[in-house]
Amino acid sequence: MNSQPRFLRGALSVSVLAISAAAQSLFSQGQVVMAEGDAIPGLVGAINGGSSSLDSAIMDLDGNLLFRGRFTGGGSLLNVTDRAYFYGRTRDTLQMIIRGGDAEPSGTLGAGVLMINQLTTSQSIGIGGSPRISPVGGWITFGANLVGPGIVNTGTAATGRNDAALFHGRPGAWQVLAQRGAATGVGGTLFDTSF
Repeated sequence: MNSQPRFLRGALSVSVLAISAAAQSLFSQGQVVMAEGDAIPGLVGAINGGSSSLDSAIMDLDGNLLFRGRFTGGGSLLNVTDRAYFYGRTRDTLQMIIRGGDAEPSGTLGAGVLMINQLTTSQSIGIGGSPRISPVGGWITFGANLVGPGIVNTGTAATGRNDAALFHGRPGAWQVLAQRGAATGVGGTLFDTSF
C-alpha cells in the first residue's frame, strides 16, 4: 500500500525532470539571426554596421522577429537610407521589409512623399525604432516621419503640420492608421505627434 504513493511520487519526479530538461534544451538552442558585419538581405553590397547597428527585436508567437537594423554600403546614405525593418525567424528567412528613405508604403499620401525626417537636420531617419508586431498573423505597426509634396514639417497640427504617420498592415499591404494633423475623432482634436 505504501509502494503506490512512492511509485507515483517517483513517476512525478521523473516527469518534472524531463519537462525541465526539455525546457532547458529549448533555451540553449538559440541562433544568431543577424550580427554585425552580416550581409543585408535584398541589398547588394550592404552590411550590418554603423553605430547602434541593431535595435531590440520583438517576437511573435511563431518565433518571427521584427527589428530595425542599421547598415553601411550598398548605396545607403548616412542617417537617411541606412536603416530598415527586418522580419524573419532565422538567418535564412530574414528579409528587409521596409527602409527609411523609401516612398511612404500605403501609396495614399501622394506621389513623392518619402519616409525621411526634415532634410535640413543631421538626423534624418524616417522610420521609428519601436515597431510592433501582432502575436499572430504578421500584422506590423510602425511610425515614420515624412517629407515631400504636400507635407508641412513646421508649426503644429493646428497650423497644418502633417509630417508623421502611423502605418499598419503586412509587408506590401500597408495603410495609414493616423497622420499628424488628421482628426482624432474626439471633440475636434487633431493628432499632433511624430508617432
